[in-house]
Amino acid sequence: MKRKILIIGGTGFLGSHLIREFLPDCEVFTTLRASSNTFRIKDILDSVKLIRLDEQSISLAVEQNQFDVIINAAVQYQQKEGAALADLIEANIVLPIKALEAGARSGCHCFINSDSFFSRIPDPYPYLVEYRLSKKQLFSWLELYASRMYIANMQIEHMYGPSDSQQKFLPMMAKRIASNTPTIELTPGLQSRDFIHVHDVARAFRYVALQSKLPRFGLHTFQVGTGVAHSIKETLTLAAQTVGSSSALEFGKLEYRENECMESKADIGPLNNLGWSATIPWEHGIKRIVLNYKNEATDD
Repeated sequence: MKRKILIIGGTGFLGSHLIREFLPDCEVFTTLRASSNTFRIKDILDSVKLIRLDEQSISLAVEQNQFDVIINAAVQYQQKEGAALADLIEANIVLPIKALEAGARSGCHCFINSDSFFSRIPDPYPYLVEYRLSKKQLFSWLELYASRMYIANMQIEHMYGPSDSQQKFLPMMAKRIASNTPTIELTPGLQSRDFIHVHDVARAFRYVALQSKLPRFGLHTFQVGTGVAHSIKETLTLAAQTVGSSSALEFGKLEYRENECMESKADIGPLNNLGWSATIPWEHGIKRIVLNYKNEATDD
């Protein structure tokens, strides 16, 4: 019998890749609202069972379907323009807690929460204060429920890959470089990040969810990355060289952000112990993303 997997936030960047990762041999459900944009999963939408949150509560859906694994991939980083703070709290805290509570009541074996390396930064960027606080508060609830089920908290490093939002730093820079934007002003670029391809992130979630000897209880944190950090300057220089960009990368023109994190990389030992390791090298992944934007520009 196929395992039943609920992916909360399956229309998002990570969530859409999680659906593809689990679909071959699991019965996959995901949540939708009337406002959800399904462009990332439109080709596989018929293979996914939908929970329409405008018509049914997440609590009732979880209790009725008795999922083996619940994955929370829903996230809101900032208050959307004109939106209330309560919307961010609903997405980052209330919705996953309702699923967690209903899962515990209905015999769910495993709850996996998507988190980020921002949770480990002592002083968060000003624009992420609300996001980080919401994640810390959710983590406290995960700790409380760890005596009732197995909970994994996945702290993801700098994730990138196909179908990512072009408002994020790496896709935005790759697109500008590929389209030969004359001048790109940047910080010195010495801050380093552990760039991890979304395909490898989705595989990490699978290894945790489907491990052969799943603990019955407890909260376990997994850092998800390659274990190696590369500087922003090194990364963008590689991207420019890959496509022969004429863009002038003016490193040092801008100041670092307030509370800039100068280095972050994952301790991947716990994931390695499950048999997981990253398969897409940094150089290959960065080249692929900027070449995709170059091909798009050529097609246009």
